[in-house]
Amino acid sequence: MILKFFKNLLRAASTIPMLIFWFLGFLVVAQIVFNVLWLPSPLKWILLSLWIVLYLTLVPFLVKLVNDFFQAEVKTRQASAIVLSVADAVIAYTKDFEIVLINAAAEKILGLSRQEVIGKVISPELSSDPKFGMLVQIIYPSLAPFVSNRQTEGHTQKMEMKFFKPEEIILEVGTTQITDDEGKQYGFLKILRDRTREGALDRTKSDFITVAAHQMRTPLAGLLWAVEMLYKEEAGPLNEDQKGIVKQALLASQEMSQSLEGLLSASQIEQGKFGYKFEPADAEQLVESVLTEFQPAAEVKKVKLYFYRPETKLQPVIMDRNKIKLVLETLVDNAIKYNVANGEVKINISVMTDVPYLKFSVSDTGGGIRHGDLEKLFTKFFRSEKVMKEQTSGLGLGLYIARNIIKRHGGEISVDSTEGRGSVFEFTLPTDSAYIPPADINSEGIL
Repeated sequence: MILKFFKNLLRAASTIPMLIFWFLGFLVVAQIVFNVLWLPSPLKWILLSLWIVLYLTLVPFLVKLVNDFFQAEVKTRQASAIVLSVADAVIAYTKDFEIVLINAAAEKILGLSRQEVIGKVISPELSSDPKFGMLVQIIYPSLAPFVSNRQTEGHTQKMEMKFFKPEEIILEVGTTQITDDEGKQYGFLKILRDRTREGALDRTKSDFITVAAHQMRTPLAGLLWAVEMLYKEEAGPLNEDQKGIVKQALLASQEMSQSLEGLLSASQIEQGKFGYKFEPADAEQLVESVLTEFQPAAEVKKVKLYFYRPETKLQPVIMDRNKIKLVLETLVDNAIKYNVANGEVKINISVMTDVPYLKFSVSDTGGGIRHGDLEKLFTKFFRSEKVMKEQTSGLGLGLYIARNIIKRHGGEISVDSTEGRGSVFEFTLPTDSAYIPPADINSEGIL
């Protein structure tokens, strides 16, 4: 135990508290020498005894200090060993952007050794250096070629980054601030997860859906045309039973066509190939055309449609007219479909006062949406249990596609709903084209 204590003592000797302890010891020794040489005997021995007692009282403090130092060092080494051995890549750096830690997984992704980066200050100027380019772009995301799916929660931010040299790499990057108990910031921790293989699998899946959808499009279009011709009795008269059967076939064919188009659109969104054509469009005329289109369905459901125009005449808005029309069609169709008999659907356009945006709202008097389903409503393939009971058909892609279209336009879409009282869907569109994201970013945020 004594040997271990002195070994720990030597290792702790250079810490600031120990330096203070050595300094006090030096003063005590100097005082003892002074006492012995200059003071008379009685006083000399009294003061000498007091100095020795005082210094000895510091010994327990010394023992605790050495043990605490040793334990802290052990914990630090353990934490460092854990970080260095985790599967995900980890990079830690100070608020001055000096690298203090990098594990083996990060070395492999970056193509850099620990010796090359530990203690190195990473500045934006290093981005032109091929060796450090990826590391610089990870630390400074604004310099990266492609960034998507940014999510911020508290002091943690997540995003997806793509690199193409020497080969395509997809990384999920999480950034967390390193702070103490009082909130003082010391630096940042980056956790990198290689999603290259998952991205390749996603692309393969999307490619398959795209090819399959295109292959099915032509025969389905022919089938739909033939059934419509039969239903309209262009090939000859039908009796009531025959017409009823053909009508069911027509509805089934139309639903299949809509599902196919939804799958194709979702696949194109994920691949960044949805295709947008931005040009000035009249928002009021767009709403009117959608309401005219859905008037027959509203009459069948016995639902009244209302359009509340803005107080002043709107200037044309830069948008992809067909895509925004698809969003409105989805919202109005759902508002009618899930409404009650003799219910109402209200469409409203208003000019936002604090930001250069228009706000569109579509409200209904239907059964509303469960609170637990609201956060999943705009995700791909989500359909609530209540909806599946009322409407067995559908893939749950309409709101997912709508959300991506609005995001691609630089807007936001949201829903507020109360069970038994209806729902209100709102989305915004910028009136200033400067707020529309760059053309190389698709609606999902994938570059």
